[in-house]
Amino acid sequence: MVHGGDGTIVEVAKFLYKTEIPLIIVPGGTANVIAKELEIPLNTVEALKVLGRKPKVRKLNVASFGHKEMFLRVEVGILAKMVKEATSELKSKLGILAYPFVAFKEAAAAVPSLYSLTLDGQKRQIEGVGLMVANVGNIGVPGFSIHSHVNCSDGLLDVFVLRSSDLSTLLAVGSSALIGTPKPLKLKHWQVKKVTVSVSPKQPIICDDAPVHVGQFTVAIKSANLTVLL
Repeated sequence: MVHGGDGTIVEVAKFLYKTEIPLIIVPGGTANVIAKELEIPLNTVEALKVLGRKPKVRKLNVASFGHKEMFLRVEVGILAKMVKEATSELKSKLGILAYPFVAFKEAAAAVPSLYSLTLDGQKRQIEGVGLMVANVGNIGVPGFSIHSHVNCSDGLLDVFVLRSSDLSTLLAVGSSALIGTPKPLKLKHWQVKKVTVSVSPKQPIICDDAPVHVGQFTVAIKSANLTVLL
């Protein structure tokens, strides 16, 4: 059993997925993205009720980022800045609204990069201000995902490229996630088992909320899964 936020859960998950031991999550962080993705109650008492019943079993995809495990997602460019600049102090003041606050703040200064992608062996180049490789799609709001096709148990990665950071595009992306409107044309999406990304010029990169300093990286679905009891 783990009580904490996504960072704590990820650290424990790195060991548990290699064993037969299942994970029980009691949310205790700010965003609680994994818990919301799995529809685990955010209230501690409600979450602990899993101990008093026959639990459901959910298999959570595990991916590799280079030689490390990845459970949530990799963010690049403006999407990485959104995570990096949403400090603990800002999140304590604004809660989950800290992330869109930073996104709009950083939008004006966003500079496009060229993303060279290898998507399950298929090469593609595309310009963008932000890129995401997602295992978990929840955006920090219960029941809402960056895209309806993101499924943390389907054995696939969801790759998104945000081609523009203008206000209309950010609002379109936000509304599509929150109320299910059609996806904006400037948000490209692919589903793959393995993706290699090269970024030129370099942009900030975050993997599972931790900064990394590389110009190229590969993310791939592992054969092992993490067992979570709900």
